[in-house]
Amino acid sequence: MDLVELLTLYFKIISKYTDYFIKNYNFNNYDAYITGIYILEHVFKFGTLYKYNVIKLCEKCIYYYIEFILQLKQNDKTYIPLKNIDAFSFIFKKLFKTTKLNNNDLINVNLSNNIHNIILLVNIIIVYFIKYNKNIKLNITKIQIIIKKLSKLPSEYIILYYNINPVLIKNIKDTDIYIKTSIKLINHIKKIKIEDHNRIIKNINTIDITSNDFINQIQ
Repeated sequence: MDLVELLTLYFKIISKYTDYFIKNYNFNNYDAYITGIYILEHVFKFGTLYKYNVIKLCEKCIYYYIEFILQLKQNDKTYIPLKNIDAFSFIFKKLFKTTKLNNNDLINVNLSNNIHNIILLVNIIIVYFIKYNKNIKLNITKIQIIIKKLSKLPSEYIILYYNINPVLIKNIKDTDIYIKTSIKLINHIKKIKIEDHNRIIKNINTIDITSNDFINQIQ
């Protein structure tokens, strides 16, 4: 599975989780939503590394997580505080209680790094959007615009965006501006030669993002 496939699959799973969360958990608890994403992160990584059917595994994870947090419901408006360790323990026991791992099934380290990078990229963007916009469903719809653009790039260019993205996250405080800037950036970096990527990544912190032509500084 290459980087583009990983990106598309992981975001598809996150989108499904978001829909299921909104439908079944009628409560504006953003910490609970984020906790679910972090649990999915570990399940997705684990399932991919050990060659499980990762879609089915993550679907089960979503159902078990919603089951767990609904057990915390006291009445229509209040919930017992969520303890992340309890949620992790509950879900992983249900997912893997009958599974024996075989280290021979573990995939190569390079793919492991790709999985980590893709998950981190998507999760950072989601957390960033929630910081400035509490509409979870709208956020996923907006983020999908970026994911679709990225999914059309070769793997090397996704990694380049992954390395530049923290600069955008740090300096842009408006999600709509972030999307527009990301699209411009993606359209720009796909013209850059692969042999120049490492040099750009090394000098990324020298870019003046406040400049109107900051994207042209990346070359």
